[in-house]
Parts: sequence; structure tokens; C-alpha cells
Amino acid sequence: MEPSPEPSEHKEEEDEEWEVESYDEPDEFELLEPIEKLDYEQELSSAPFQVEHHGVLQNGLTYYVKKNSKPKDIILVNLIVKAGAVCEEENERGVAHIIEHLVLEGYGYTNSDATEYLKAFKHQCGAHQQAKTYWDHTSYNFSVTNTEDLRKALALTAAISRELVVTSDELEKEKLIVIDELWHDSQIVEKQHGRIFSAQLYQGTKYAEPLGGTEKNIRDLSVDIVKGFYLKWYVPNNMAVIVVGDVTETQSIIGLIRTYFERQPRGVPQHLEFPLLKQCEPRLTTHVNSEILKWGKSQVYVSFMFEKQGGKHVNEVFIHFQQILLQKVIVERLKKFFLSMTNPKAIQYARENDSQMYSNFVVWVECEGCETIKVLETFLMEIARLRVHGIEENELSEGCAYWLRIAGAEYRNRLDHSSEELQNNYTRHFNYRECDLCPKLQAQLIVALTKSINVEKMKSFCELQCKASNLSVIILQSKNFVTQEDMKGSLQKITDLEKEGSLAQWSDEEVEGSNNLILEMEPESGKIVERVEHSDIGAVELILSNGMQVTYQCTKDDEGVRLSGFSYGGLSELAKEDLLSCLFSCEIGQNVLCKSFERFFTACDKVGFNVMVDEYKRAFSANLVDSSYIKLALQIVYFLFTSDLEPEEEDLQAVVDDLRERLSPRHQRLQDILVNTAKEINSGGSCIYKPLKAEDLSQVDTSKAWKYFKNCFRDPSSFRVIMIGKFDSASVDSLLSRYLGGIPRPSMPIMEFQRGKLTPASFHFPPAVTMRKVPMAMDSGNGAYICISFPLYLERETLDEDRCFLNILRSLMRIKVMHILRHQKRMVYFIEVCSFNPHDQWSSSDSMSPGMLYFLIHIGNMNETEKVVETVVQAMTGLQADGPLEHQIQTALDSVPTKEEEERNTLKYIFMQWVVWSMYYVGGLSHSYQTLRKFKANTPTRFNADIIKSLLKRFLPWPCSSQYSVFYLTC
Repeated sequence: MEPSPEPSEHKEEEDEEWEVESYDEPDEFELLEPIEKLDYEQELSSAPFQVEHHGVLQNGLTYYVKKNSKPKDIILVNLIVKAGAVCEEENERGVAHIIEHLVLEGYGYTNSDATEYLKAFKHQCGAHQQAKTYWDHTSYNFSVTNTEDLRKALALTAAISRELVVTSDELEKEKLIVIDELWHDSQIVEKQHGRIFSAQLYQGTKYAEPLGGTEKNIRDLSVDIVKGFYLKWYVPNNMAVIVVGDVTETQSIIGLIRTYFERQPRGVPQHLEFPLLKQCEPRLTTHVNSEILKWGKSQVYVSFMFEKQGGKHVNEVFIHFQQILLQKVIVERLKKFFLSMTNPKAIQYARENDSQMYSNFVVWVECEGCETIKVLETFLMEIARLRVHGIEENELSEGCAYWLRIAGAEYRNRLDHSSEELQNNYTRHFNYRECDLCPKLQAQLIVALTKSINVEKMKSFCELQCKASNLSVIILQSKNFVTQEDMKGSLQKITDLEKEGSLAQWSDEEVEGSNNLILEMEPESGKIVERVEHSDIGAVELILSNGMQVTYQCTKDDEGVRLSGFSYGGLSELAKEDLLSCLFSCEIGQNVLCKSFERFFTACDKVGFNVMVDEYKRAFSANLVDSSYIKLALQIVYFLFTSDLEPEEEDLQAVVDDLRERLSPRHQRLQDILVNTAKEINSGGSCIYKPLKAEDLSQVDTSKAWKYFKNCFRDPSSFRVIMIGKFDSASVDSLLSRYLGGIPRPSMPIMEFQRGKLTPASFHFPPAVTMRKVPMAMDSGNGAYICISFPLYLERETLDEDRCFLNILRSLMRIKVMHILRHQKRMVYFIEVCSFNPHDQWSSSDSMSPGMLYFLIHIGNMNETEKVVETVVQAMTGLQADGPLEHQIQTALDSVPTKEEEERNTLKYIFMQWVVWSMYYVGGLSHSYQTLRKFKANTPTRFNADIIKSLLKRFLPWPCSSQYSVFYLTC
């Protein structure tokens, strides 16, 4: 459980957002009767459309009830309280967050159904994961499968809304958990980034305060403050109950809501609008922080703040229509411009709506520090151009076509909403007064608006929306490349051009964008010499003329495409004296290519391209937004294998200097430092598992590292490529032949190794119990990260089957230990359970040496380290001896992906990788695929207490208290 992401914790909206499935034949959407004349002042119904029961009790509580069978047998119960971070006074910072914790501990509850249901949730470790504190509301979410649990869940939501009574001792205990959680969040770069961004964007307002408060805020809270806030905001007229799901009938649910909630008295209405500060010109701010940005980089953000349109009148729908159209134009223009630059950049953007009064549209670009001013002025220039000229006819046509595709898709799918989607609709209706229009009317309005809009109207709209009072420009920098005065100078420069009338209209022809981000390359195409189709699993295997093997699987649902390639043979084949230099080969190799070819980095960034060399394999991978990026990804692979670059010594030294800065502890996560240290020491000090450290760079032979990197990716005949996603097989065959088949095959094999005959990497787990502190140069604070690891023994003959069990066992171990440490002893917030198997089935060793299974735990009080270790070891020994409780087994099984989730491209890709790496692959792709699918499907049915005890005694030392290692660092 944690506060919701802050408005600035952007999730990049992928390019396919502008792409919506089109239909060739006229259908029900295209045959809708048109609205002859738009009345912009027409008032639209404020009632949610897709709900069976919506009303308000006499005490002011709002309710929504809807029967929906997608997914089957699941009922969602949701309590919304309009009490979030912006409701807090100065002395109340963090109180909304801590109340969210307190009510899920059940302090003061008298209803037995409520306490029984909450207890069951705690056993499943789910209670605190079911709540979030937002800026202006708090949400409690529960999922049940039957009417009896539905009744208890409603009893719990009623208790949450009125029964909290907390003592000072109970509050102090919960403070430690919340402080622990805040500290953990502070170690996550993305969350740090979000807080800094919010503080800059919303400075001078309540939205600038840290969501969830600070450690000092939490420590200063008293019982009286908690009680005062709870009684003020947790009142019926400030709440909504939402029940959506697969129920037999809904009338009885209304009765339950009345039974549990009607007795509570109405509260005093509270004012929930918190306006932003007025501004006459764009807000310009800059912030330097080397810990959250890549070294030498800047990020330039432009934020457009819009008043939220609830859709209560046709004109509000029209304003929203124009906002989305304008946002599309802004993104497309900037995308074309930045991709046409000598050093291209990928534009990113996000929409945020977590506010009562405003919606926020943010576009941003990461660039080299020296380019910051150029990027800033590009942003300002295009915004000014829109103010002066508006948008072009072709942009308007594309925007209207986009809206029609959106409206058509939504209308066609109007009866196919999941319960979660409906729940979100009702939440927005209650929190933000957003209309939930009849799908038919909404579609008719969009069609009518696309016909009434023109460039003159959009020009007026652009003048209004791009005005100074709506804009904020924020620059985050790894060091001080640009000052606020520099930003003001750039703004004045663009303002002068605007006043002089020197800004020309936008022209696509003048912006030479290209998706070929590396070089114009036309390799001599290879051929497909063998093609095998596996219709039973929808997969195709190819052998190309240069010996490279390709396996791909076309999917129908997700737009994304996952691509990877690997070859056997890695670091374990090297002589000991070469290991240290070659450990750095990937870092050095990729940096050399990026520094030598300006477009290479941007191309790799655009398709998420990475290379890796580990003990037993060399690999590359890419994660594509959609199939339009396949060509670019394959060009990168071709370039990787064929580049004949020979860097000068000074170029290699520049790469090392850059690496030295990036590998310093302040640029690394503490968890990673701890786990990497555990791997190194548990392996017996093997150089292969030595963490990359800045101080080792002085001993690295960079020429040797570069040569090894080149040899790793030189011979295509040893590589197998896997591609999973939504694409056309015919066009992909052509691209594979050209770019992969076109990679020249060396006259003699390079790095020719066979699976099952690889040199074993040394890994010797310490024979007894060991415990040591990991020293850190910046060692400070009262908290600690702890890594508790056990030797992990998997058998070669049953390795694939064992992996299926191990995945569920890790979930079970986390549930067991989390319940004890979090809910019984109140000692920790954060626990992960992971495994590391260094040998797999690839080495030539007859008996597999142990890997390690480890718990990664964060605690707020380092003095409790030994107590936490003792608790974990006892819990694990207890699981080995007695097995888990039945409900713990069921909760662990709930973590197994559903059939629907299994069909998503990411899981299909992971599974296909497993298939081709499996020892069963010798029987052919279909045989391996079906065998492992059967293993995976059968594993949950065999997962019982006796099997679990047997597996834990086989996988771990028995008893596991006899052999384990502990590493910790203070923070």
C-alpha cells in the first residue's frame, strides 16, 4: 500500500495512442442518425449512464451498483472518500496517508463481519495493497468472489468510514511503518523525480507538498490531529460506495448499503477546490539533481494546464474535443522536429487528471546538457507558432479522423466493459463530476463536432490554450547547464519574434523527419533457406542463409512487439586474466557505438534496445511499441554485427571517464549494490559475479573489452532470434531476410559453443551461517537493507518443472514472511523474494552447484536487523517442517497469471524464451512448447502442503537454519 503516484510520475503514453483500429465496411457507428444542429448550451445528463442503481442516501452517501460479468465470478467493492493530501492543513501533512493505514488495521472496530474480513485480508497480505491516497481523495478497493464475502466487505467499508478509534501507542506503531514506507519511496529514482517535478510545477500551492508527507510531518502527528481530520472528512456526504461485478441480482446490495451506512449522521460540507496561483507569463523553473538524471543530461518539460471539463454541457465536450486535437498536433509536430535533428530525440508525453479542477498535459524531451537551450527554444517556438497561426488543414483532418476512430471504437465496444473500467468511470463521476454519457449520444456528438470544427475555430482555441497563464516550463538537470536567467532570455527571444511577426506557418516539408535513425543502409539481402510452420502453436521457425535461426509468433491482441536474440557461450569461457576487462565489455561497447554514431543511442532508446553478456550467453533485446518499429530494431541488429569501428585510445578513455561517473555509488540503487555483493561473496568470490565498480576501471584493458564485445556479436550463424507480437508475417519475412539474413557470415566460426558443453561458472555457497555489513562511503541513517540468502538446489533432470514450482513458492514465502514481519511484528514494509540460478542446464557440469534464493528486506530501524533475520529463518524452517496454511497456498496461487494474462505479448515472449532455452527443445519447438505448457498448467493443481514441504526440503538445506548468509547496509 502506498500513496498514489504523484502527478509528475509520468507514464509515457506510447505512440499507438493515436492509432485506433479502423473498419472498411459500414457498420452501426457509421449508420448512426446525425445531429442536425448542435446546441452548445445544451445541458447533458449528469447521471452515469452505465449503472443500474445510482443514488444518495438521506445522510448524503452516494452509491453505484452495477451487474457485470467481465470477469466472471469477481465482485469489486470500492469506498471513495473525498479526503486527500490537499485537504490537509499545515500541521496535518501526511494525516490522510496515515489514516489510510490505521483504518486497515481495524483499530476500534466493533462489527465482527468487518474484523473477520479484515483479518482474512491481512493473512493474504492484501489489506494495505488495496488502498491509495491521492491528492483529493482516498480509495479503498476490495475484490470478492461470493455474496457472503460481499456482505463482509461492505461491513468493512462501513467500519472504515466511521469506527476508527486509535490510541497513542497504536499511532506510534503505525508511524514507524509509514516512515519506513516513505524512506523506501525516497530510494526509488522515479518517485524522487516525481516529487521534484511536482514541487516545481505546483510551487506555492498544496499540490507542491510531498504526497503522503515527510518523516517530520508523520512524527509530528498526534492522536487529536488524526481524530480531527477523520471526523471532519470521513462523513457520508463526502463518500461513495461502488459495487460492480458478477452478482446474481442487485436490489439486495442496495439493502446492504442502507443497513451498514444509513445510521451514520451527515457531516458538515467541506470546500474541496484548491486553485493554482495565477500567472501572467509562463512559469520558468530549473532544478539540478545528479541522482535522478543520467550524467550529462537534461530533461526539458512543458506543461499545459487546462481547467477540467466535466462534460455537463455540449460546449464542455467541444472544449475537451479541441484539447485532445491540439495535444495531438503538438506531439506530432515536436516528434517530427526532434527526429529530424542531427542528434534525434524521442518526444514523450502524458496526460494527468488527478485533480478536482485541472487536467495537465506534459510533453518532455531528454537531451545532452549542451543542447538544453536549443531544445527549450524549439518548444517555445512551436507553442508561439500555434498561438499565431493555429493548426493546418491537414492536421485538422488527421485530428478529426483520429476522433472518429476513437468514437467508433468506443461505440462498438460499449457493451464490453470490464468491471474495473466501470468502477473507474463511477469514481471519476463522483470525484470530478465527470459525465458518463450515453454511448450513442457521445458518438453522435463527436461526429457532429468533427463536421462543425474548422481551422478558424481552432486558431482561436490555440490562442486561448497556449497563452502564457496556462504554461509552465521546467528543466531538470544533472548539473547546472542552464540558469533561470537563460530561460528568461530564450523566452524573450521567441516573444520578440512573435511580436515582429517573424514566425512562419508550420510546414511538414521543411521538417525532414525519418524513422531510419542510424544510417541509410541497404544491405545485400540474405535468404530464408528453411521455413517450418507450427500451426498448433501459431509459430514459425526460419533458418536464414547465414545460419541465423529465427522463431516468431504472431499475436492478435497487443500492439507491442518483443524481440531478442542469443547465442551460447559467455564469460565462463574466458581466461581468468581476461575476466575483469571483459566484464565491462557491454558497457564499453555500447558507449563506444553511441559516442561514435550520434543516431545510434536515440535509435536504441526508441526501441528499448539492449545487449548483454553473462556467464553462458550473449544476447540482445528490444521492446517495440508496435510493428512499425521492427525495421528500425533489425537495422540496429545489423549495425551491431557489421560495424567495423576501431575507436582511438582517447575515445575509449572518454568512455571510461563517463563510466566512472555513472558507476559511482550515488548513481546506483542501494538494493542493487547489496544483492550484487551477496552474489559475489556467495559465489566464493568468483570474478564473473563481481559487481561493476568505478574503482576497478583503472585495471581494465579497454581495447581488450572492445575487441571481446565485437567478437560477441559478429557471427550470425550461432544466434537464435525470437520475436513475438502483432505483425504481418509476409512483410516481416522480407525484413528478416534483408537485415538479419544480410549479416555476413565469417569464413571461420567465431565463439562457437554448444549448450550443455559450456564451462561451469564457479559458484560455491558458504558452508555455514555468515553475516556481514556492506560498507558504504555515504553510510548514514537509522534504516537498513537486508539480504538474507539460502543456497538453492535445483535438479537438472527436473529443472523446468522445478522452475514452475519455484515461481509460486517465492510468492508463498513472501506471503508467509510478510504476514509475520508486517502484520504481527510491525517491523517492515518492503519485502522481495527472488532467486538466482547461475548454472541452469547449459554448463557441462554433471551435478548442478547451488544458486541462491534470497529475501531483500528494508527496515526503518537498523537495530532490529538480527531480530528480522531470526524471524525469517524461523519462518522458513517452519514452512519446511509444517507447510503453509491453506489460505496462504490459495493466495500464492492467485499470483499465477490468468489465461487472459498469459495471452499478452510480454508473457508469451517470456514463455517462448523459456521454450527455446529448455532441455526439452531437443524434441522440436512444438514438443517443447506443449510439454512446458502442460507443466505450467498442471503445477497449480499439484500445489499442496505436502508437495510444498517436500520441495522446500529439496530446494533448500534442511533445516535451512543450518546454512544461510546475511548481508546488510545501513541507510
